[in-house]
Amino acid sequence: MKTIPQLSKTIFALLLIAITFSCTKDNDTVEKEESIQVELPELVKLIKENEELSSFVNVLELINEEVLMQLNSTEQKTVFVPTNNAFESLFSSLEGYSSLSDFDSLEKKIILVEIVKHHIINGEALMSKDLSNGLKLVTESKEEFSITIEGDIFITDETAALAKIIKKDQQAINGVVHVIDEILVPESVLSQLITEKSILELVSENSELSLLNEAITKAGLTNALSTDGPFTVLAPSNAAIEQLFNLLGDNFNSFNDFNGLVEIEVLKRILLYHVAQGKMTINELSVGNLPTLLEGDTVEVIDSGTGFVFGDASEINANLVLEDIEASNGIIHVIDKILIPAEVQEFLDSINVVNKKSLKELVEENENFSFLKRALTITGLLDTLNQDGPLTVFAPSNESFSGLLPLLGGALTTIEDFDTIAEINLLRDILLYHIYNGELLSADLVPGDITTLSGENKLKVVSTQEGYGLVDATKLAADILVADVKAKNGIIHTIDRVLLPQSIIDDLASQANKVLADVLTEIDDLDEAYKLFLSLGGSLQNALENEFTFFFPTNAAFVELFKSIEGYDSLADFNTAKDIEILKTIIKYHCVESGKLLSSQLTNEQILTTAQGETLQIVLNNGTYVVDKTGLPAKVKTADKEVLKGVIHIVDKVLLPQELIEKL
Repeated sequence: MKTIPQLSKTIFALLLIAITFSCTKDNDTVEKEESIQVELPELVKLIKENEELSSFVNVLELINEEVLMQLNSTEQKTVFVPTNNAFESLFSSLEGYSSLSDFDSLEKKIILVEIVKHHIINGEALMSKDLSNGLKLVTESKEEFSITIEGDIFITDETAALAKIIKKDQQAINGVVHVIDEILVPESVLSQLITEKSILELVSENSELSLLNEAITKAGLTNALSTDGPFTVLAPSNAAIEQLFNLLGDNFNSFNDFNGLVEIEVLKRILLYHVAQGKMTINELSVGNLPTLLEGDTVEVIDSGTGFVFGDASEINANLVLEDIEASNGIIHVIDKILIPAEVQEFLDSINVVNKKSLKELVEENENFSFLKRALTITGLLDTLNQDGPLTVFAPSNESFSGLLPLLGGALTTIEDFDTIAEINLLRDILLYHIYNGELLSADLVPGDITTLSGENKLKVVSTQEGYGLVDATKLAADILVADVKAKNGIIHTIDRVLLPQSIIDDLASQANKVLADVLTEIDDLDEAYKLFLSLGGSLQNALENEFTFFFPTNAAFVELFKSIEGYDSLADFNTAKDIEILKTIIKYHCVESGKLLSSQLTNEQILTTAQGETLQIVLNNGTYVVDKTGLPAKVKTADKEVLKGVIHIVDKVLLPQELIEKL
């Protein structure tokens, strides 16, 4: 009993010690926190201590005291400070400002004040954890920031500039600093820093628009296009204007040949037809008729599926080459064709009637037909284009000839390799397939067959979004690039690929190829595979002599492939020598030479060697899958279509070897 009071005293003493220790510890913590808070520097001092921010410090020292006083005030604030590199980048992008020393007037220092204010958020110290995706903040310049978080933290302002926070949460007693890699310029001073060039200045400085510049001067439109506008100019490139000279005939080889009042007036009307009132970016254009400065006449804006094309009184639409070139008095979009208003088209037609050059002369004089000229010479057909006619020539451009030779295979690597009787006859048959006995203007083209000088081989005319195209025996379409160039004995249309007649396809294909092609036509959803096989099946001639297994992709599979490769919307876009080699690699990778493998003979994780040389792997998992070098499986949708010594399996993906993954 006597021990209880003693125990109580002991417990009381221990509690007292604990409370005392706790209070002491709490006091120490408070003192430490106060000590830490006192040790934090002011914002300006913190910024000055970072050598990477010395340019910002120099700006602070150059501008007025009001901003310095604000940064030194006790009110909490968030400051986004650009690095020295950010300042160097800004100066290199500006004309007339190479360093801070160029801000040497009161007016220019005010610009710096506004820029600094545009980096300050007053009233709160926002740590990085407080910055959320989509958060909008009003800066001291009275303009907004928007926060974007995609792994890193980015700041976007109204000028669409994008700055990344590269060092965050640098605390000061009166706020926080985040270091950014770009300078954000408020809209209020942007126009003072960046002096936009006028439409005429941009045209005169662009070497690809030098002929347009000459035309504007010749037509006396310099003053009209120097006004405030704003204007939207559909600017034809030099190549487009050279097409105009071709249309006008041999009396017009440059703008120096526009001498009479009528000729200059025609030129003026053509140019006014390329200008619309108001500034319209590509996103602001809409399908329909666009009024132009040529009173009473409009340009048709047409949805091409992938953008816009522009229609005029001719049959060929103009495509965009460059878009949204900003000017102080408007905007420029570069196009690949001269736009012709209806009244001028009639004038051009009347000029073309008196063109005294023959088809042969037009081919000889046009540098874009140098390959065609050589091919016609080798085959003895060049003089055919000098006959009375009339004839219509679908003339492949030089670029399109590069895609022909890989199709023919063998040792034919240049036009000069056609040196045997058989090879020359083959080339002659191809060229005759490009000539129609009669005059066919683009306006005369209607869907259906055209009889050519190549015996029973016929061309098919099909409707396209741009007008009409030509389909040959490969089932691929060729587009008309330049239409209705008149000669005294006929018409020339420039096309974008060499056309192959059925007789050539038959000569190139083995019996196995022919039978396999016939089978493909009977299977739904294999149109693209059929076109590919028809044009390049000859490259598989050896592989198809023995038993084979072929995986053919569906139409949808090809569409997905085209989406993943920039600049290719269909098989017809693969028209250069390099493109043909890509397609050959693809088709060979779908052919397995190790025998006729029915689905019942395919085993899980089976490795198959293709005609291309690389392998495929079979995976059996609630279905049959083929895995290529992308690692993405293609499902066998339809199996076991037997043909001759082989079997076809239809898959839902175009298979890609490592060789192409590294190239595409």
